[in-house]
Amino acid sequence: KARKQPKQMATILLFAVLAAFQLAKPAYADAANPQFLASWRTFNFAPNGFEGKLLPIENSIVRVAFEIIENGKIADLHDKEIRWIIDGEWKKVEKGLQTYSFLASRLGGSHEEIRIQIPDYEVSPPGASTIERLQRQNQSGLDHVLKIPVVEPVAVLGSSGRNSDVLPSPSAVTLQAKPYFFNVYSQKDLRFDWTVNGGKVTGEPANPGSLKINLERPKTKSASLEVSLSVTNPKKRMEFASGSLNFRIVPQNK
Repeated sequence: KARKQPKQMATILLFAVLAAFQLAKPAYADAANPQFLASWRTFNFAPNGFEGKLLPIENSIVRVAFEIIENGKIADLHDKEIRWIIDGEWKKVEKGLQTYSFLASRLGGSHEEIRIQIPDYEVSPPGASTIERLQRQNQSGLDHVLKIPVVEPVAVLGSSGRNSDVLPSPSAVTLQAKPYFFNVYSQKDLRFDWTVNGGKVTGEPANPGSLKINLERPKTKSASLEVSLSVTNPKKRMEFASGSLNFRIVPQNK
Protein backbone atom coordinates (compact mmCIF):
# COMPACT_ATOMS: atom_id res chain seq x y z
CA LYS A 1 0.00 0.00 0.00
CA ALA A 2 1.05 3.58 -0.46
CA ARG A 3 0.59 4.44 3.17
CA LYS A 4 3.78 4.65 5.20
CA GLN A 5 4.61 1.08 6.09
CA PRO A 6 2.50 0.64 9.27
CA LYS A 7 4.14 -2.55 10.52
CA GLN A 8 7.60 -0.99 10.49
CA MET A 9 6.39 2.18 12.21
CA ALA A 10 4.48 0.12 14.78
CA THR A 11 7.64 -1.87 15.53
CA ILE A 12 9.65 1.33 15.98
CA LEU A 13 7.06 2.85 18.34
CA LEU A 14 6.63 -0.37 20.33
CA PHE A 15 10.37 -0.72 20.98
CA ALA A 16 10.61 2.98 21.85
CA VAL A 17 7.77 2.70 24.39
CA LEU A 18 9.22 -0.45 25.96
CA ALA A 19 12.67 1.13 26.13
CA ALA A 20 11.29 4.28 27.78
CA PHE A 21 9.40 2.14 30.32
CA GLN A 22 12.51 0.19 31.23
CA LEU A 23 14.48 3.45 31.43
CA ALA A 24 12.28 4.70 34.28
CA LYS A 25 11.89 1.35 36.05
CA PRO A 26 13.70 1.21 39.43
CA ALA A 27 15.47 -1.92 40.53
CA TYR A 28 13.62 -2.05 43.86
CA ALA A 29 10.00 -1.38 44.69
CA ASP A 30 10.63 -1.51 48.46
CA ALA A 31 11.22 2.03 49.76
CA ALA A 32 13.31 0.58 52.63
CA ASN A 33 15.95 -0.56 50.15
CA PRO A 34 18.13 1.59 47.90
CA GLN A 35 16.64 2.28 44.49
CA PHE A 36 18.79 1.64 41.45
CA LEU A 37 17.93 4.10 38.66
CA ALA A 38 19.64 3.39 35.34
CA SER A 39 19.37 5.20 32.00
CA TRP A 40 20.93 4.66 28.60
CA ARG A 41 21.21 6.31 25.23
CA THR A 42 22.68 5.57 21.83
CA PHE A 43 24.09 7.88 19.17
CA ASN A 44 22.76 6.65 15.84
CA PHE A 45 20.40 8.33 13.37
CA ALA A 46 16.68 9.07 13.08
CA PRO A 47 14.93 11.65 10.87
CA ASN A 48 13.85 15.04 12.17
CA GLY A 49 10.55 14.81 14.00
CA PHE A 50 11.19 11.38 15.50
CA GLU A 51 9.94 11.59 19.09
CA GLY A 52 10.75 8.07 20.21
CA LYS A 53 13.91 6.73 21.79
CA LEU A 54 16.85 5.95 19.55
CA LEU A 55 17.54 2.22 19.64
CA PRO A 56 20.94 0.61 19.05
CA ILE A 57 21.79 -1.69 16.18
CA GLU A 58 24.92 -3.81 15.92
CA ASN A 59 28.03 -1.61 16.41
CA SER A 60 26.08 1.34 17.85
CA ILE A 61 27.69 3.24 20.72
CA VAL A 62 25.63 2.78 23.89
CA ARG A 63 26.16 4.86 27.02
CA VAL A 64 24.74 3.68 30.35
CA ALA A 65 24.58 5.74 33.55
CA PHE A 66 23.01 5.14 36.95
CA GLU A 67 22.30 6.61 40.36
CA ILE A 68 21.43 5.05 43.68
CA ILE A 69 18.58 6.70 45.58
CA GLU A 70 18.50 5.97 49.30
CA ASN A 71 16.11 7.60 51.76
CA GLY A 72 15.20 10.16 49.10
CA LYS A 73 18.79 11.23 48.45
CA ILE A 74 21.38 10.43 45.79
CA ALA A 75 23.99 8.11 47.28
CA ASP A 76 27.68 9.04 47.17
CA LEU A 77 29.48 6.22 45.34
CA HIS A 78 32.88 7.81 44.78
CA ASP A 79 34.60 5.30 47.07
CA LYS A 80 32.55 2.26 46.04
CA GLU A 81 33.88 -0.42 43.71
CA ILE A 82 31.61 -0.61 40.66
CA ARG A 83 31.70 -3.56 38.28
CA TRP A 84 30.44 -3.37 34.69
CA ILE A 85 29.63 -6.74 33.09
CA ILE A 86 28.34 -6.74 29.49
CA ASP A 87 26.74 -9.93 28.16
CA GLY A 88 28.54 -11.96 30.81
CA GLU A 89 31.97 -10.44 30.13
CA TRP A 90 33.70 -8.29 32.74
CA LYS A 91 34.52 -4.97 31.06
CA LYS A 92 35.48 -2.51 33.77
CA VAL A 93 35.99 -2.39 37.55
CA GLU A 94 36.63 1.03 39.03
CA LYS A 95 35.66 3.05 42.08
CA GLY A 96 32.95 5.62 41.46
CA LEU A 97 32.47 4.67 37.78
CA GLN A 98 28.76 5.41 37.25
CA THR A 99 28.88 5.87 33.44
CA TYR A 100 30.13 3.36 30.91
CA SER A 101 30.07 3.28 27.08
CA PHE A 102 30.41 0.27 24.81
CA LEU A 103 29.71 -0.94 21.27
CA ALA A 104 26.59 -3.06 20.87
CA SER A 105 27.65 -6.49 19.61
CA ARG A 106 24.30 -8.28 19.43
CA LEU A 107 22.28 -8.72 16.25
CA GLY A 108 18.89 -7.12 15.68
CA GLY A 109 16.04 -8.84 17.50
CA SER A 110 18.10 -9.61 20.60
CA HIS A 111 19.30 -7.47 23.51
CA GLU A 112 22.39 -6.35 25.36
CA GLU A 113 22.51 -7.41 29.02
CA ILE A 114 24.33 -4.98 31.30
CA ARG A 115 24.99 -6.08 34.86
CA ILE A 116 26.15 -3.44 37.35
CA GLN A 117 27.48 -4.64 40.69
CA ILE A 118 28.45 -2.69 43.81
CA PRO A 119 29.71 -5.48 46.06
CA ASP A 120 30.42 -3.46 49.21
CA TYR A 121 27.21 -1.40 49.33
CA GLU A 122 25.38 -1.71 52.67
CA VAL A 123 21.72 -2.48 52.02
CA SER A 124 20.53 -2.39 55.64
CA PRO A 125 18.18 0.56 56.25
CA PRO A 126 19.23 3.31 58.71
CA GLY A 127 18.37 2.46 62.27
CA ALA A 128 18.31 -1.30 61.68
CA SER A 129 18.87 -3.37 64.79
CA THR A 130 21.81 -5.74 65.23
CA ILE A 131 19.54 -8.72 64.59
CA GLU A 132 18.23 -7.14 61.38
CA ARG A 133 21.76 -6.44 60.22
CA LEU A 134 22.79 -10.06 60.95
CA GLN A 135 19.76 -11.27 59.02
CA ARG A 136 20.82 -9.11 56.06
CA GLN A 137 24.55 -9.85 56.20
CA ASN A 138 24.32 -12.12 53.18
CA GLN A 139 22.44 -9.44 51.27
CA SER A 140 25.21 -6.84 51.21
CA GLY A 141 25.95 -5.30 47.85
CA LEU A 142 23.80 -4.27 44.93
CA ASP A 143 23.35 -6.16 41.69
CA HIS A 144 21.26 -4.68 38.88
CA VAL A 145 20.62 -6.07 35.40
CA LEU A 146 19.55 -3.82 32.55
CA LYS A 147 18.43 -5.23 29.19
CA ILE A 148 18.66 -2.95 26.16
CA PRO A 149 16.86 -4.02 22.97
CA VAL A 150 18.95 -4.23 19.81
CA VAL A 151 17.11 -3.71 16.52
CA GLU A 152 17.92 -3.64 12.81
CA PRO A 153 18.05 -0.53 10.61
CA VAL A 154 14.68 0.42 9.12
CA ALA A 155 13.77 2.20 5.89
CA VAL A 156 10.22 3.58 5.83
CA LEU A 157 8.97 4.55 2.40
CA GLY A 158 5.98 6.86 1.91
CA SER A 159 4.31 8.94 -0.79
CA SER A 160 4.09 12.63 -0.02
CA GLY A 161 0.53 13.85 0.48
CA ARG A 162 -1.11 10.57 -0.59
CA ASN A 163 -2.96 7.97 1.46
CA SER A 164 -4.05 5.69 -1.36
CA ASP A 165 -2.41 3.09 -3.55
CA VAL A 166 -4.27 4.46 -6.59
CA LEU A 167 -2.48 7.12 -8.63
CA PRO A 168 -4.20 9.20 -11.33
CA SER A 169 -2.35 9.82 -14.56
CA PRO A 170 -0.99 11.84 -16.10
CA SER A 171 0.39 13.25 -12.84
CA ALA A 172 3.48 13.12 -10.63
CA VAL A 173 4.16 11.44 -7.31
CA THR A 174 7.01 12.14 -4.90
CA LEU A 175 8.26 9.37 -2.63
CA GLN A 176 10.20 9.99 0.58
CA ALA A 177 12.52 7.57 2.36
CA LYS A 178 12.99 7.80 6.12
CA PRO A 179 15.89 5.73 7.47
CA TYR A 180 16.07 4.88 11.17
CA PHE A 181 18.85 3.71 13.51
CA PHE A 182 21.77 3.65 11.06
CA ASN A 183 25.19 4.31 12.60
CA VAL A 184 25.65 7.66 10.84
CA TYR A 185 25.42 11.31 11.83
CA SER A 186 23.34 12.47 8.86
CA GLN A 187 21.11 11.11 6.13
CA LYS A 188 23.73 12.46 3.71
CA ASP A 189 26.03 9.68 4.92
CA LEU A 190 23.72 7.00 3.47
CA ARG A 191 23.35 5.57 -0.01
CA PHE A 192 19.86 5.31 -1.56
CA ASP A 193 19.27 2.87 -4.43
CA TRP A 194 15.86 3.14 -6.12
CA THR A 195 14.16 0.89 -8.66
CA VAL A 196 10.89 1.50 -10.49
CA ASN A 197 9.28 -1.57 -12.06
CA GLY A 198 12.65 -3.32 -11.87
CA GLY A 199 14.67 -0.54 -13.50
CA LYS A 200 17.28 1.48 -11.61
CA VAL A 201 16.54 5.19 -11.19
CA THR A 202 18.20 8.04 -9.32
CA GLY A 203 16.73 10.10 -6.50
CA GLU A 204 16.61 13.89 -6.44
CA PRO A 205 20.13 15.39 -6.78
CA ALA A 206 19.76 17.56 -3.67
CA ASN A 207 18.05 14.80 -1.70
CA PRO A 208 18.75 11.20 -2.83
CA GLY A 209 16.20 10.00 -0.28
CA SER A 210 13.44 11.59 -2.36
CA LEU A 211 12.20 10.32 -5.73
CA LYS A 212 9.83 12.11 -8.11
CA ILE A 213 8.02 9.99 -10.68
CA ASN A 214 6.14 11.47 -13.64
CA LEU A 215 3.24 9.24 -14.62
CA GLU A 216 2.09 8.98 -18.21
CA ARG A 217 -1.44 8.00 -19.18
CA PRO A 218 -1.59 4.18 -19.34
CA LYS A 219 -2.55 2.58 -22.65
CA THR A 220 -4.95 0.26 -20.82
CA LYS A 221 -7.57 0.90 -18.14
CA SER A 222 -4.92 0.63 -15.44
CA ALA A 223 -1.27 -0.20 -14.91
CA SER A 224 0.89 -1.13 -11.96
CA LEU A 225 3.84 0.70 -10.45
CA GLU A 226 6.30 -1.00 -8.10
CA VAL A 227 8.91 1.11 -6.33
CA SER A 228 11.70 -0.47 -4.29
CA LEU A 229 14.37 1.15 -2.18
CA SER A 230 17.59 -0.05 -0.56
CA VAL A 231 19.40 2.12 2.00
CA THR A 232 23.01 1.30 2.84
CA ASN A 233 25.72 2.68 5.08
CA PRO A 234 28.69 2.83 2.63
CA LYS A 235 31.16 2.48 5.50
CA LYS A 236 29.48 -0.68 6.77
CA ARG A 237 28.10 -2.67 3.86
CA MET A 238 26.22 -5.12 6.06
CA GLU A 239 24.25 -2.22 7.54
CA PHE A 240 21.26 -1.82 5.23
CA ALA A 241 17.47 -1.75 5.07
CA SER A 242 14.90 -1.92 2.30
CA GLY A 243 11.30 -0.99 1.57
CA SER A 244 8.82 -1.08 -1.29
CA LEU A 245 5.48 0.33 -2.38
CA ASN A 246 2.99 -0.85 -4.98
CA PHE A 247 0.56 1.45 -6.79
CA ARG A 248 -2.20 1.11 -9.36
CA ILE A 249 -2.19 3.78 -12.06
CA VAL A 250 -5.55 4.79 -13.56
CA PRO A 251 -6.18 7.41 -16.27
CA GLN A 252 -7.84 10.64 -15.24
CA ASN A 253 -11.09 11.60 -16.86
CA LYS A 254 -10.60 14.14 -19.61
